[in-house]
Amino acid sequence: MLDALRPLSPFLLTALTVALLELRFRRHPEALPPAFGHPGRRALGLALVAFFLFAALFTPLAMAPSAAEVDVETLTPWQLFLLPFLLTVILLGWALLARQGGDWSDALRVLRLRERRWWRELRVGLVWGIFAWAFVLVASLLVAGLLQRFGWDALTNAGPPDLVVYLAGLPWVLRLAVSLSAGIFEETFFRGLLQPQLGVGLSTLFFVLAHIAYGSPVLLVGVTVLSLIYAYLARSRGSVVAAIVAHSLFDGIQLLVVIPAALAGADLVSSVGG
Repeated sequence: MLDALRPLSPFLLTALTVALLELRFRRHPEALPPAFGHPGRRALGLALVAFFLFAALFTPLAMAPSAAEVDVETLTPWQLFLLPFLLTVILLGWALLARQGGDWSDALRVLRLRERRWWRELRVGLVWGIFAWAFVLVASLLVAGLLQRFGWDALTNAGPPDLVVYLAGLPWVLRLAVSLSAGIFEETFFRGLLQPQLGVGLSTLFFVLAHIAYGSPVLLVGVTVLSLIYAYLARSRGSVVAAIVAHSLFDGIQLLVVIPAALAGADLVSSVGG
């Protein structure tokens, strides 16, 4: 039964999510820019979000685990930026639909990017980025310890995911670009666009699904904790700027310092493309 429904699940999940978004729009029209009062613009905006959810989240989820895993043997560095590129297209399209005339203020407001206190948000993001790194490190160690305590050593002793090893072997410029692009585009989409409409729970679930390729349960627990931290930041600040900074800083610390050092100590990291 489940196997028969699997090919249909991306369509069903996408339709359900779009229905929830439309319901939210109808109940709280004030949360959207005035331009989205036009049914055609709103429909196009929903279509953009639906395309991303269908192609990047629900379809990989419906695949068999082996089909959804990333094959690092054939992976090229530029493919790492396919998701940020797709998010850029979605967000730019959403912003173009939201603006009226030459005024971008509504577009920035609906994506939670309108901010007059940039330096203050930068400082807040830096502090929370360091806190998130320390907190997730402790949480991951606790989860790993609990898994070993209950005899699930296979989940913690399998070694680092192939994708993590691959990322650690990239030139530092590419690792920096990956960190910045993830912080900017993922936070703007998941916390700026989705969270105000679908809530923290669903936006966090979708964020975790976007990182399912890592495969490691411990890493996915860390991703969940990070998503909740960024969700709190976005909600409490009324903007995604601090969350963008915190996310970029966390990824930068991990990809530029922590993971390469840990893998080098275990003699697992190798250079990719130079």
